[in-house]
Amino acid sequence: MKNFKYFWVIALLLPLTNYAQSAHTLDSIPENWGRDTTSIEEVQQVANWWKIFNDPVLNALVEKTVQNNLNIKIAIQKIEQGRLLYKQSQSGYYPSFAFNISANTQNTQLQENDKSYAELYNAGISMNWEIDVFGRVRKGVKVAKYSYEQAQEDKNAVVVSLLSEVSSAYIRLRMYQNQIIVAESNITSQQQALDLARDRYQNGMTSALDVYQSESIIYNTKASINTLRAQVINEVNLIQVYIGEYPQNLKMALLQSAELPNIPERLQTLLPVDVVRQRPDIRSAEKAMMGMVAQEELAKAEMLPSLAITGNIGFSSVSADTWFNNESMSYYVGPTLSWDIFQGMYKQRSKQIAKVQFQEAQLNYQNTILTAMKEVENSLTNIKEYKEAYGWVEKTVDASNNAFTISMDQYRQGMIDYQPVLNSQQSLLSAQNEMVQTKGNLLGQIISLYQSLGGNWVE
Repeated sequence: MKNFKYFWVIALLLPLTNYAQSAHTLDSIPENWGRDTTSIEEVQQVANWWKIFNDPVLNALVEKTVQNNLNIKIAIQKIEQGRLLYKQSQSGYYPSFAFNISANTQNTQLQENDKSYAELYNAGISMNWEIDVFGRVRKGVKVAKYSYEQAQEDKNAVVVSLLSEVSSAYIRLRMYQNQIIVAESNITSQQQALDLARDRYQNGMTSALDVYQSESIIYNTKASINTLRAQVINEVNLIQVYIGEYPQNLKMALLQSAELPNIPERLQTLLPVDVVRQRPDIRSAEKAMMGMVAQEELAKAEMLPSLAITGNIGFSSVSADTWFNNESMSYYVGPTLSWDIFQGMYKQRSKQIAKVQFQEAQLNYQNTILTAMKEVENSLTNIKEYKEAYGWVEKTVDASNNAFTISMDQYRQGMIDYQPVLNSQQSLLSAQNEMVQTKGNLLGQIISLYQSLGGNWVE
């Protein structure tokens, strides 16, 4: 494939040691897709793509999926969790206060049979405020921020995937229903051939072999209808899982046979660099890499000293009567410098682990981009080839239909035996099924194209 020569450029581009360069230097990505896209318009934004099929039932399914799907709701809860953790990390910017109060009585025995009691009463408020000189708090907040943003992108990725899945399930449903229609129409013509074979057999013009062969074809076609009906029910149930409910009126609309959506005359695709900007899985991998950079910076900061302002104001007395008078009051406030000089190389290993995790996230980011390019390229190729195949299959159906009509006339006139009729029946059914299958595959590849482009829901 011509455009694959660019992939090694991307592979060399992305693994840079400094993330600030690798995240924004995308000049080596090809400007256009390396193929003929005369029927595809290149745009900067792809959203609400399912509307190109002009199918109101599909539009309703997509809307219900976005509103009710449980996987989307789970992803939203993860976003909320990330938001709260992000807010929680920001609490390090502010001082913390603690209130304590205690009243203790302790017995002491100085000599044998000589006991005395000591009382101690304490109450006070203590304060600790870390002065973020070395950036430990700031870097911790940055880690939480990227995690929160990654959760948002993960939710968008779930939406993109689900919209593709529910649309694909709907296309398969209509494809199976159209194959049932094909089978039922062929049963009508096959029944005519069976009636003719029986009539000729009863009149002694042919053997019972023609009857049995004709019966085997019609029975096999009827069996295929039962299989297709089971697949229809399976797709309806799958769609109900995607939309997160069991609406009876929508289920009836799905079970009622309808044509496959028309093939759009024109499609839209993004430029390669815009795919990198729009696909949520790429943006999620980017946020993960940025988070690992922040995690490595945090690990370095935790190896440095921490400076804090600490203080306490309270009352301390050996008697409850004098607990809260002026003489019992004490206070202090001042800076505190602490530095864990040695922890068995624990913090050094934490820094090394963070570095390895960043390298892993960087490789995942590269791989996600390469996968995205591959998926778009494959979809564009498949759409082109399926379009051409669909044109040939349409001609095959016309030819098979003519062959069946002629063979029936010649068999009725006694000019040929039953074998040509048998062959033309099988060819016609196969060609009509293939035409429905090819159209369904083409529509499925269009869905795959928009999924690979990161096409999303926009209100």
